[in-house]
Amino acid sequence: MPDYTAEEVWPAPDGLDAVEFDVLGGMGTVAFQAIIRPSGRKPWIGLFRTEDYEGALTFLETWDAGPMVLACARGNPHFFRADDPDFRVDLPTYPVMHRLRHRDLVILGDFTNLTAVDGYGLVWESPCLASDEIIGLEVCGDVVEGKGNDASSGGWTRFALSLDTGVLQSRST
Repeated sequence: MPDYTAEEVWPAPDGLDAVEFDVLGGMGTVAFQAIIRPSGRKPWIGLFRTEDYEGALTFLETWDAGPMVLACARGNPHFFRADDPDFRVDLPTYPVMHRLRHRDLVILGDFTNLTAVDGYGLVWESPCLASDEIIGLEVCGDVVEGKGNDASSGGWTRFALSLDTGVLQSRST
C-alpha cells in the first residue's frame, strides 16, 4: 500500500495549502491540479504549470512503493516527494511526448531521449536516440524498442535499450 494518494482535482477544494510547480524561466500557466494526501500529514494541492507545448502529455503517475509522484503538465514533468513537495528531481525530458509504463517503471520520451523513473527516483537516462522525433515505443522482454528519426542519416533508425539500465543494446536502419 502506498504512503500517499494523489488524484487530479479541478477546482481545488478550499482550506488546503497550495504548492506551485513552476517551469524553468517563468511561471507558465496552470495545466492541472492534484490533491496529494501523504500518510499521517496534512493534504495539499499541487498547481502544475506548463509552457503549454502543443501535443505534449498531461498525466499523474503514482506507485505502490516509494515516496515519489510524477505530474506532467502538457509536457512539463514535475517529479517530487508526496510528503515533501520541496524535494524535487529535475528530469531531462521535455516536452514529454511519450509515456510507457511497465510494472513500476515509467518511461518518458521527448524528441531525442528517454528517461525512466520509479517510485524512488530517477532510474536511467538514455543516450541521444534521434535528432528530432521518437516513435513506436514498446517493451519487448527486457528491452525498450522504438524508432528515432535521424536527420544526419536521412531516415529512421531502430533502437533497443536495456529496460533495467537504459544502455543502448542495438541500433539499425
